[in-house]
Amino acid sequence: MRSFRSSRGLPTRTGDRARLLDVTRLLALYPAAVAVLLLALPLIAPRSGPLTLANIFSVHLASAAVLLAPVAVLWRDRVLRGSLVALAAVALARFGGDWVSVPSSGDTFDGSFATASWNLELGARAGSAAVDALQTIDVDVIALQELGPDHARSIEASEALKRMYPYRELYPEPGVLGMGVLSRHPIVRAEFRQDPSLVEAVLDVDGTEVTLINVHPLAGRLDMVGPIPVGFDTAKRDERLGRIRTRIEDALGRRESVVVLGDLNATPTEPGFIDLADGLHDAHAEVGQGPGWTWRPSSFEWAGLGVIRIDHALSSPRIVPVSTAERCERPGDHCILEARFSLAGL
Repeated sequence: MRSFRSSRGLPTRTGDRARLLDVTRLLALYPAAVAVLLLALPLIAPRSGPLTLANIFSVHLASAAVLLAPVAVLWRDRVLRGSLVALAAVALARFGGDWVSVPSSGDTFDGSFATASWNLELGARAGSAAVDALQTIDVDVIALQELGPDHARSIEASEALKRMYPYRELYPEPGVLGMGVLSRHPIVRAEFRQDPSLVEAVLDVDGTEVTLINVHPLAGRLDMVGPIPVGFDTAKRDERLGRIRTRIEDALGRRESVVVLGDLNATPTEPGFIDLADGLHDAHAEVGQGPGWTWRPSSFEWAGLGVIRIDHALSSPRIVPVSTAERCERPGDHCILEARFSLAGL
């Protein structure tokens, strides 16, 4: 005869209960494995292969474990609950500072400098649609990536946009390397370079010179097996990020105050980004709220949000970030990233 016991809705047969415990033990392996992975990835610092993909999507792997929380509560399994708690602690240590930031004090708004960065995604919109969107952005300077010839013609033809941003440096390209800068402040000098694609411009912000570096290094190589991504090679992209870092260091060596905007094609967990951002303020990590995701596949643009953070706003030590915001309502694979900085320390 099978034995029974009351368990408030849980399986009552002893055999069923044993099988249930086997399932929960198996489920507990997932959060435990992800916790170990989160601890190991910063030490491994992968730049190619499947672990690179795991690094990029590590926060998503951790977030997926939330689906197991109701199971842990309803089935009252200590091993599964312990595994989830351990993962939560590791995830909080790894990502907590990036998702939740202490608001800036009010006096940091003195001498504020508002910026926006937008990858137009060549082919995603006509030039007139780009102009319509740009007219809704109320900042001091806009950094544009993937600026096409139609975008540039429409910008130059818009009297309203020229009144808003009378100083412009546009370098359109038929491919994805076109770049542009729109500014309310005079542009003292500007230089356009490719591979990596960037514009370095010195702005006169009410008598203070600020060096803006608008960047767009090409992405790494995705390795596929049929339709399935199995690895990611960042060697060439990281080399380009290294050249961008050299330009930043050169500007700092000239005692310039620097703001770096653009689509870096790198997430905050990747070693290439970590090397580039070393010693700089990362605006979202310091003052942003939430994940700050700015990119999504074009097929998911209807969702109105991003899925990874590859558009960034960085600054040299004396230019302090004050706030950030992501505007993801426009068509295309990139959101508009707005960031405000304080120049009071200059």
